[in-house]
Formats: sequence, C-alpha cells, structure tokens
Amino acid sequence: MKLYKYLSRDEQLQQQIVWEIGLHLKTLYREDIMYLLYAVNDFFVEVQYCRRTNTILRKN
Repeated sequence: MKLYKYLSRDEQLQQQIVWEIGLHLKTLYREDIMYLLYAVNDFFVEVQYCRRTNTILRKN
C-alpha cells in the first residue's frame, strides 16, 4: 500500500491497516504517553497513546 492510498482511507480503516499489516518498530514511554512507531510498506506511522485515559491521542 502506498501512502496516498493509506491517507485516502477513513480514520478507522487507517487504524485497522496499522494494526493488521504494520510492523511495530519501536515504543517510547514519556510519562503517561506511549509513542509507537510502525512501518507500513514504504512509509511510517507514529501513534501517540495515553496510558492514563486508555485512548489514542494522535496518529501521524
């Protein structure tokens, strides 16, 4: 999948793509926030997750 095709999908489908075909590369912990880095084919996705509220804050 190419980046343009990924970005054209809705938020829910983008999350599904990351969880199903993304390769987890790294996790960083900063206070209550986890930064998770995934590789999806030829691009990267960063997910910011709040451990305190159990929610995804942002996806880049």
